Amino acid sequence: MMVTRFAIGLFVAVFLAGCGGPSASVTRVPSVAAAPVSAPAPLPTVETTTEPTASTQRTPAPTGRPTPTPPGVDPKLPPKPDFPKYAFVETTTEGLRVRSKPGVGADSLKYEPVLPRGSYLTVLAGPEPASGYWWYRVDLDEGVTLRGGVTNGWVAASDHDGQPWIDWVVDTDPGTVPDTDPVPDPLPVPVLVVDDFVDDVADGEDITLLSVLNWADYAAELFVEAPEIGSCVAGGAARRTRLYVWDADTYESLNVFCGLETPKDLLDISFSVKTGTPPPMHVYVVLLDLQTGAGIDSNIVTLPAR
Repeated sequence: MMVTRFAIGLFVAVFLAGCGGPSASVTRVPSVAAAPVSAPAPLPTVETTTEPTASTQRTPAPTGRPTPTPPGVDPKLPPKPDFPKYAFVETTTEGLRVRSKPGVGADSLKYEPVLPRGSYLTVLAGPEPASGYWWYRVDLDEGVTLRGGVTNGWVAASDHDGQPWIDWVVDTDPGTVPDTDPVPDPLPVPVLVVDDFVDDVADGEDITLLSVLNWADYAAELFVEAPEIGSCVAGGAARRTRLYVWDADTYESLNVFCGLETPKDLLDISFSVKTGTPPPMHVYVVLLDLQTGAGIDSNIVTLPAR
């Protein structure tokens, strides 16, 4: 019995061992995963373009295009001139145009006629850049009036290359200048007041009388005759110092005194407007020493309502 049981047990063990081998090789997942895997074939090399960083980016080559001009800067402007206010200048070109505003735009009116070479001008304001030029507001010489009664306006100081169209007046005959010591600059500031109003019915004018109260502060030498300047419109020889009356709001000339003989004559100045024309609201005067070029503005006075 023991042999038989042993034999039967041995038979069963052999039978199970023979059946278990093939079954495990089919159903066990690990045996599949453990199979050797061949290495993938290398992918072809492809060159790619990347955005360079700030540290490696190359400076672009010049393109030949002009560099943009910063806003507000005119690349065509010639060298800036340096005529001060009240400088006495003259035209150095034939046919210089006077305009109502700086620039050559449609809003800048052309005054006629153009100025000949050698025309005398007094600088009032500027320089102002416009249309590729430097512009000065100037007062025309005594007795020169453009069409429409224009006595001042804007002129260009030079061409685009800097060739001057206006320049300092050159005295070709120094012997004609009075032999006097120049008055120190600046001149005393005129103290202006309004004296009175006069209605000139016969001439159709409303006259405003003005005075410079501190007339005694001015040297007598300022009012000597100056024949080299030319004759005065009012008659007689022009004097060294000229007085202008200006509208402070419109910057228009109201009157010019070129024949003041003594400092005390500063007490008797005036201007007029046609009867029925509103007078200016604010005025001031300018004293200009034509020998030294020194000039000075007065205070601005308000005209009382009439």
